[in-house]
Amino acid sequence: MIESSFKKAGKIIEKIEKAGFEAFIVGGAVRDKLLNRAVHDIDIATSALPNDIIRIFPKTFPTGIEHGTVLVRYEQESFEITTFRTEKGYSDYRRPDEVQFVTSLREDLARRDFTINAMAFTKDQRLIDPFNGKSDLARGIIRTVGEASQRFKEDGLRMMRAIRFSAQLNFHIDESTLIAIKQHAYLLKKISVERLADEWGKLIVANGMRQALHSIENTKLSEFLPIFKEHNNLLALLLNQKEPFISLEECISYIHLSCPSVTISDWIREWKLSNRIKQDTKHLVVIYHQYDREKLKWIAYQLSPHLIQSFSSLIRRMGYLQKVDFYELQESLPIRNRRGLVINGTDLIQLFPNKRPGAWLEEMLVLIEKQVVLGKLKNEKKVIGEWLIKWHQNVTS
Repeated sequence: MIESSFKKAGKIIEKIEKAGFEAFIVGGAVRDKLLNRAVHDIDIATSALPNDIIRIFPKTFPTGIEHGTVLVRYEQESFEITTFRTEKGYSDYRRPDEVQFVTSLREDLARRDFTINAMAFTKDQRLIDPFNGKSDLARGIIRTVGEASQRFKEDGLRMMRAIRFSAQLNFHIDESTLIAIKQHAYLLKKISVERLADEWGKLIVANGMRQALHSIENTKLSEFLPIFKEHNNLLALLLNQKEPFISLEECISYIHLSCPSVTISDWIREWKLSNRIKQDTKHLVVIYHQYDREKLKWIAYQLSPHLIQSFSSLIRRMGYLQKVDFYELQESLPIRNRRGLVINGTDLIQLFPNKRPGAWLEEMLVLIEKQVVLGKLKNEKKVIGEWLIKWHQNVTS
């Protein structure tokens, strides 16, 4: 699949070259290909201007044309093609004040963050490596292109990216780069929380999480991260974890369960996380609190499939040693969700015409669900109706 994508990228480069320009595969695709890691996106840098690319290819989208980027659809795949450029001035410590298009690949690669990201492939995958990125890959080193202080003043997020890459690749950060991170940690105050959250979410699920957390501690970056700057004990809590987290939701759940004073709402507000993350995290915590007192089938039934791995990891992290295959448990259940019940709210109103609609409908549906899931009640309308009438008589007598 990915070899096919590289071949398509090669054909794109050929078209650009036939039009009289240079073009190369750049960035993460080159790095990951050399490391035999999965390649997700292939980006292309070129001496052609955006209008040239739009003229050469029939299906284009000007996704970032002010910075020289055009999205090209080619044989059912998307490729970002960006004009060689240099950047000047970073008054907001994030975006360049001025982008200047150039004709030199080396100049374009020189503006990039780390040597391992400043390599390029020709169309036939011949490596162009002006900053010895391949050597740093072989040595397992994260090192900035040029002076580290300058790179971090251009975009303070690069400090978090250095640590995140070290976690994902199990690399060490070059000593001079690490010193510069410590000296410029304060620049994180200039970075949007959303960008920090994106890096944090990738870092905590990476195999080298502990090493990365040590780097965050040693460079004092934690003093400028939401939540951590107010709760300096939390980093020590995470450093005690031997395994990375499955998801950001698991991480937040674990911290909240270990330190209840740090609420889920605090995390969502301070890190500006999505409502989906909020709901999923709350869901994990609610089900965790049921774990000791409810049957495993009922626990499995309530778990959304996309949260099973996170929940399994969370209960192990909290000290439960019993191995439970929640996927298998879900497969064995008579119903997967409420839609599987043969009875609904309308049926309940018909069964109890004298009761006004209200909260009792939801309570009764949960009761039925639970009985069916635990195998105490057949999922048959007549059986459920008779059981409900008998149950209601016992409750009201």
